[in-house]
Amino acid sequence: MKRTIVLALCGMLLSLGAAAQTFLNGIQVSHAKAEGVVHLITGESLHFDKINIPGASDANVKAKTAQRRDTTIKAKDIRALELWNPKQPDSHWLFCYLPCKFPMAPNVWGVAVAVGDILSTYKVATTYNINDDGDLVYVLRQGGFPNVVFYDAQQDDYLIWELKNKKKRAQFFEKDPDMAAKVLAGELYSSDYQYIVENYNPQ
Repeated sequence: MKRTIVLALCGMLLSLGAAAQTFLNGIQVSHAKAEGVVHLITGESLHFDKINIPGASDANVKAKTAQRRDTTIKAKDIRALELWNPKQPDSHWLFCYLPCKFPMAPNVWGVAVAVGDILSTYKVATTYNINDDGDLVYVLRQGGFPNVVFYDAQQDDYLIWELKNKKKRAQFFEKDPDMAAKVLAGELYSSDYQYIVENYNPQ
């Protein structure tokens, strides 16, 4: 399946070592640009010198080649966007178009921040940028922090942490009773995504 295939690519990129993640509250950055590769669901990969970093609810991605040829690609045709600031070519970030329903849209762009054999985690903000240090910048229109989304490859299911109560969160992890119990008891938070991804052990 499309989303399952993304896990292998996520793992490859995250193994390179991610740069820092920072936040900007109450500021709207409109379509910052980055160099990158568009990985299509057909298996084809296209390099572009400039790609508009998509906002969370963008249904299309605009890109430009070195010959200044403009291209528009539908988000639903993209398996993943691999983006970086050309000043920091070793700091890559992977953007995926997630089919999980937010108030803003039925599908959203999220950034892969942790990947395991079964679970992967994405962060979703209003818009994104990659600064000159290669750091990923989450831009949040109304302040706060990015939403954290867990994806279970075995169940093909998503959990938007901030939109569910403890009981609903625990149900998502019910195949791992120990993990579910910790979530229900409030011992784990969305910021513990790395621990959750690494220790999730469904029975």
